[in-house]
Amino acid sequence: SGCPNAGYTVEYTNAGNTVTLEDDMQGGTVYIGKKYSASFKPTAPRQFDQNQLAVSRGRLVCNTYNIDFEDSVRFNTTSISKGNTYTKEYEGYIAGESLIGNPDISSGTFKVAIKEKNSDMRFSITSDTHFPVRITNIDYEGQYSPNARR
Repeated sequence: SGCPNAGYTVEYTNAGNTVTLEDDMQGGTVYIGKKYSASFKPTAPRQFDQNQLAVSRGRLVCNTYNIDFEDSVRFNTTSISKGNTYTKEYEGYIAGESLIGNPDISSGTFKVAIKEKNSDMRFSITSDTHFPVRITNIDYEGQYSPNARR
C-alpha cells in the first residue's frame, strides 16, 4: 500500500541480496515475483442429441465464445482456423476508472467472435503475467445444420 503504481511491472537488476528497480516506486510496499505462464484449451463444441450422444453428422458453426471470469486482470484468447491466427486480449481496464498501468481486478463475460466450423478451428486462453485469472465458464453461440438423409 502507499505505492501510486500498484500492479505496475518494472525491470530490475539484482546483485547478491540487493534488488534495484529501474523506476522509482515512490514509497509503499514492493512485491517481487516472476511471470507465470498458464494456458487452457477447451475441447471443440459438439452438438448432442436427446440421449446426450454426440452427433457426428451435420455442420456446427461456432459464432461466439462467451468466457465468464471472476477476479481477473488480463488474459489472451487465440483462435486458429485454416492456418490463420486471431488473438484478442482482455486487459482489465475499466473506462473512466482505471489508471494507466494499473488494471482493475474485475469479473464479467468476455465475448470472442469465432465464426468457424467447429472441426476447422482450435481455441485457447493464455496468460503470462503475475495478475490473477480465473475462468468460471465457457459457452458458445452457434448454428447447427443437420445433414438430410435420403
